[in-house]
Amino acid sequence: MSAWPFKEPGEVLDYGYNWTTRGLGTDTIASTTLSPQDWPDTALVIISHGVGPVQGALTNQGTVTWLEGGTLGNRYTMLIQIITAGGRTFEDMVSILIQDR
Repeated sequence: MSAWPFKEPGEVLDYGYNWTTRGLGTDTIASTTLSPQDWPDTALVIISHGVGPVQGALTNQGTVTWLEGGTLGNRYTMLIQIITAGGRTFEDMVSILIQDR
């Protein structure tokens, strides 16, 4: 499981995932999904999720997720899945903690 840096409840932030670190090689991402996993409440909102540029990867080798809200002190876990142009499927669980700076 991976962890994204924490966010405050009032922030709207983007979080990237570089899939080349998981063995993507030169393959590219054809599609991606993001699924909440047993969230403690519905205060965290997924604004968008898709293939996008992240540091250290080509534009079509990363995913970007925009999040807003969340309840102070709660941790939210999500399953990210990608399907590559070459037909491979990769998955990872990511979590984010909502806290004050």
